[in-house]
Parts: sequence; C-alpha cells; structure tokens
Amino acid sequence: MKIAALDLGSNSFLCLIAEGDSSGIKKVLQDVSRIVKLGQELEKNGELHPEALARARLALSDFKKVINQHSPDRIQAVATAAVREAKNKQVFFDLLAEFDIPVQILSGPEEADISFKGAFSDKSAVITGNQILIDIGGGSTEIVWGQNGGIKWAQSFPIGVVKLTERFIHQQPFDISKSVQINKFLDQIFDEQLSALHQKVEDPTLCAVGGTATTLAGVILGGYDPVKVDGFNLTKEHFEKWIKLFASTSIEEKKDKYQVGPRAEVILAGCFLLEYLRKYFGRDQVKVSIRGVRYGLALQLLKHPGS
Repeated sequence: MKIAALDLGSNSFLCLIAEGDSSGIKKVLQDVSRIVKLGQELEKNGELHPEALARARLALSDFKKVINQHSPDRIQAVATAAVREAKNKQVFFDLLAEFDIPVQILSGPEEADISFKGAFSDKSAVITGNQILIDIGGGSTEIVWGQNGGIKWAQSFPIGVVKLTERFIHQQPFDISKSVQINKFLDQIFDEQLSALHQKVEDPTLCAVGGTATTLAGVILGGYDPVKVDGFNLTKEHFEKWIKLFASTSIEEKKDKYQVGPRAEVILAGCFLLEYLRKYFGRDQVKVSIRGVRYGLALQLLKHPGS
C-alpha cells in the first residue's frame, strides 16, 4: 500500500510518501518539507495571517505535484497548534479542499501520541528503559514519556519556535544576557507539570524530533544527510557552542556562513527551548530522530487502511 502523510505544522509543512503494510513502513519514496511559518503573528491577532496562508498555498501546490507523481492509495494531512488556535481556521480548511487533501486537526495529546509513535518507528532499534520525546514545533512543544516503547504520559505545551521568537528575539544578533528572561518564561510554561514527571522518570534517554534538532545536527555535521542526522547525539557542549554562535550572528549570516537554511530566523529560539529541556531533565545529550508526526500518521494509515 502506498500512502501520503502530511504534517502541516505551525512553522514547517512536511509530506511523506511511503509504501508499507500493517506491520509498518517498508520504503520511503519521498520526504519533502517547506518552511511556511503558518503561526506568523497568531499570538497577536488570533488568526492565520494572509501572508502565511499564501505561503501555505505554495507549499500545498508543490506537495500536490509530488502526490500526483506517486498516486498513493491514501492521502491524509494533519494540522497542529496554529490551526488549533486560529479563529479563522475555516479558511485553512477551504484551502486544503481546493487541493483535495483531507485534513484533521490533532489535539495536543493526539499530536504528542502520534509524534512518539513516529519517532520510535524504526523497527531495527530495540527500545528499552525510559524515553522522553521532545517535539519542538512552531506553535507548541510536545513532551512524551515512554517506557519500553509504550507511552506512559504525554502533554502539549503552548510554546514553539515561532512564538518564542516573536515574543523575545526581535533582532539578531541577540543579546544573550536576555536568555535569563527566556528561561524564566519557560519555567512558567513547563515547570509545574514537568517537575512531577521528572521525579517519576529515572535515567531517561532524551530524543528530539522536529526542525530544531535535525537542523542543528546538520549544521554540526557540515550538511544535512538524513542517514547521519538520524541518531546523532546533541551534547551540552554542542548547545553551549551553537547558542553563542547563533546569538552573535544575523539571520543572513546563519544562512550563508552556517548553512542553516530557511530555519535561520527561528533556530536560536529552538536551541534555547531544546537546551532548557535537556538541562531540566539533567541529561548530557539528546538523540535526534528524523521521524515524527508524519511517520506516526503514516503508520496509522497503514495499520487502518479503511478508516
């Protein structure tokens, strides 16, 4: 069976074309992404911005061409925080209808669940012990506690790279001394619920999905190679070095000198978020997974082909 699984996030849109059956994904045919920044000014206006919707239209047009090339048996898109929160979400539904792409809004817990299943979808990996999955998006961050591959606890938090950038990082280079304010704000977002989780979970392995983790790993490796990025360990030394470098450079320098690409505007916010959570859980490193919501959705479509 061939499927198209689309993750329409608050910062990036992703489209996975894969083949498989009820036992899982057998072959990835194409995996494409576009930076859309759908959550642009959403906190301020409560609505999807016309510019963001225009970028969404371009990305969906590109995806539709890819989908048509492969003629999948099932097509399904899921939308996350930006669409969950937008007062004018019907405009987004109408846009998807133009491209004949069915879409479902994931609740926060559903997003956390499907992201975890996608991140740990590699059948070759034996999953034991405690895992904490961190999925940093544009408008929300999902944190999931898994034990031996099964989900024990999941929560979505209303902060992501677009929101954090718009709230605190108004110009780049950025005065890194202001990171104190960012960390105090993140305490307000995370601490109440994560403190109880932290006390329950012994020696977890931290795993991160999403553009922050994969982009940072690609920069460190000298270029994005999915084979090398998947499973790469981001260490506390990496975070210390790259947060300083990203804070001291302009958006254009991040693109030109460090090859960050279209995530250059939000990579610093993402690193602040990921480093905050690494330190919170007291781990020395975070393992990167290139899989996430789209892989979890693909597994769902393959296991339940008639639903």
